[in-house]
Amino acid sequence: MSARSRVLAGLSLLAGGAVLTLSSGIVLVTASAQASTVDGEPVSVNWADAHPDSHSANAASFANLVFNVDQTAHLGHQGITVSWEGGLPTTPSEYGANFIQIMQCWGDIAEPTPDQCQWGAPSTTLQNLVGSGVATRSVSVTDPAFDPATNQALHVPGQAESSFAYPFTSVNGESTWNYLSVFDSTTTNEVTAARTGLDGTGSVTFEVQTSLDAPHLGCGGEATQSDGSTFPRACWLVIVPRGSIDPDGTDSSTSIPPRITQSPFSPSVWQDRVVIPLNFEPVSQSCPIGQSEQRVLGSEIISDAFTSWQPGLCASGTTYGFSMIGDSEARTQIVSTVTGSSRLAFVSSPLSEEQSAGTKIVYAPVARSAIVFAYNIDYNVTADAPDEVFSKNGTRLHNLVFNQRIVAKLLTQSYRADNPGFGAGDSVIQGNPNSIVDDPEFVALNPDFVAWNSAAPQGLLTALGSSDAYADVWKWIRSSPSAVSFLGGTPDDWGMRINPEYLALNLGTGDVPDSFPKADLSTFVSTDDPAEPGYGSLDMRPYYNDMQETAYRTLRADGNVKTNWDPYKNPPGYRALPAQEPGSRMMISITTASAAARYGLDVARITNVNGDKVSPSDDAIAAAIAHFTPSNVAGVKIANPSGQEADIYPLAELVYAAINVCSLDSTSAMAYRTLLNYSSTDGQVQGSARGMLPVGYVPISADEANASSALATSLGSLSRLKKGCTLTTSKSDSSVTSSGSIPDVAPAPSPSSTTSGPQTGPTVDHLSWVTSIAGAGFLAGIPMCVAGPLMVRRARNLRDKL
Repeated sequence: MSARSRVLAGLSLLAGGAVLTLSSGIVLVTASAQASTVDGEPVSVNWADAHPDSHSANAASFANLVFNVDQTAHLGHQGITVSWEGGLPTTPSEYGANFIQIMQCWGDIAEPTPDQCQWGAPSTTLQNLVGSGVATRSVSVTDPAFDPATNQALHVPGQAESSFAYPFTSVNGESTWNYLSVFDSTTTNEVTAARTGLDGTGSVTFEVQTSLDAPHLGCGGEATQSDGSTFPRACWLVIVPRGSIDPDGTDSSTSIPPRITQSPFSPSVWQDRVVIPLNFEPVSQSCPIGQSEQRVLGSEIISDAFTSWQPGLCASGTTYGFSMIGDSEARTQIVSTVTGSSRLAFVSSPLSEEQSAGTKIVYAPVARSAIVFAYNIDYNVTADAPDEVFSKNGTRLHNLVFNQRIVAKLLTQSYRADNPGFGAGDSVIQGNPNSIVDDPEFVALNPDFVAWNSAAPQGLLTALGSSDAYADVWKWIRSSPSAVSFLGGTPDDWGMRINPEYLALNLGTGDVPDSFPKADLSTFVSTDDPAEPGYGSLDMRPYYNDMQETAYRTLRADGNVKTNWDPYKNPPGYRALPAQEPGSRMMISITTASAAARYGLDVARITNVNGDKVSPSDDAIAAAIAHFTPSNVAGVKIANPSGQEADIYPLAELVYAAINVCSLDSTSAMAYRTLLNYSSTDGQVQGSARGMLPVGYVPISADEANASSALATSLGSLSRLKKGCTLTTSKSDSSVTSSGSIPDVAPAPSPSSTTSGPQTGPTVDHLSWVTSIAGAGFLAGIPMCVAGPLMVRRARNLRDKL
């Protein structure tokens, strides 16, 4: 049995309290989590089953608690949903009693000890909402279960005799009292306090971190056995329910305000924990060093799928590097005359006749997905809200709806809260609602906001750059006559008008934009400090690197909004605001369905032309793609966000692999052939493991899979496929012989054992070769490895602190 198989088998046993001993002598054990699980995926734990005959002072409060975790295996850097039922309601306003604390820990030998847990770095604001010590690593001497005499190792050096706490011990064995040098409030994933609603339920999306994000935990990193084999290190999810009675017996309900004290590390509190094993995919290099490499590039829509496919493709003998660039840039590069340019691009629309003139482009459908509006919103309503809404206060909202005009308002900074200075000096913006929660149109679509507090979103998080997907968002907006009228300057039914700075862009007419412009260049300058230079749109509503980042920041409720003037910074400057606090989070972003799923985000229903409020379900995406519009290339369809059909999700996306066969050498042809065979077979099997189709994608249809398979087959007869191409010889193209003949690609078996024979021919754009394209720029992008986006996260965190 392989090391990986042993770990998977062991994790299955762990859920039932069994022990697994690996050949290295490492023992993994859990004694408290009695979980039901299938292949280590979703887990359900009854607190009472995990703690039979408990003598906890809060046992009666926890007796009916049931915790559910939606994924515990095949994990990477992502969000998982932790939900619960059967709890007592959290005290109003503050986190005084009856709430949930969650943390991630490492532990190779057995269940983790407190020193192995990432905990104790909350934001200042959140720390002020909980009782003394609740957010810390301290241990109180008033806990009857704690004996200071036998725990002198926990005495904090240089502090009073009664000061005890747990240092942090990293996976490499280094222990430190200065744990904030290892993780802090901007990098930790700890959930200091999660609220339980009046109905006894609650949920939170917990950010799971790998060894690339938290090297001190080492989750998913290589653990080496004595025989030299390795496996990805497992870690632990620790859930600590908090009641209303402190370890010393004090009932917090008698205090004003009611607040429990002491940290989750106090022995009497720690004994109430529920521990669930987490199994990670390996984060180390997936393909052997020295393999031949093949570069591909293109749309972000494919990025999550391709990242998953890369390890599965390693066995082919080729390492595939993916460079994420805009669709228009990708279309330009595959017809570039620069040696070394990729000849395969993932795009949602084909090349124009002008771009493809003089060459031959073939297309294969490879992925179905969608653009979504993801959100992380907590109910934050006043006492005037209906009882069924007020009962959810502080818990997550799951039923957001957007229409075209509301998105148009957000993208044009037309709400006062999205404008520097809140529209000071601009009579149009000053007459508009402060934010969407004050917009009657939004509240009519989302009645739960009828008695909302002042919490507002940090705009609509959007990525920098251009893409076909962004153009589809604008096409969808333009499908609504009322949205088009708004973009043209006509007030909505309640008198709200577009930010005048956007009128000149003609966003509702003419060429469809393929980006999200920020046209308001006004600056807000405070009168509090003469040295303050003021901030503008890109400080308060910045762009983000990509849609992965918009989703991630939505999860963390941190928009990197730099409007906090710090005169003591050297030099003085603006700092980013802290993340929004649990209970008052309101973050919304434009992202991919796969990124939203990866980070455990809810996605909004959106209205289509018929007025249907549609979620991006598999059926709704498939229905939309079935009604896509034929393009100028036979067999290639493009998105139709203004489609009239009922029940379609209007922002569905279909990605094609576009290949320039005239500039293709035999080595690349074989690599592309293998890639298409894999992507149309094994790569379309949905699942969370490496090599599979991630959540957020819909398997391509049988016809689409057959078309991809047929194109893969035709790549094996390169000379036949190149018929009609102008033959050019390049020093880098060793496949062209001195006589000018082009050899066929040697037969290569498909990586899938389930591949069926082709039934249809490839989709081909075969145009005149008389005119050629010259002067196209070469993008020297660095191929994106499996963990590429994750490795830069810590650098971004450091940058954001500045």
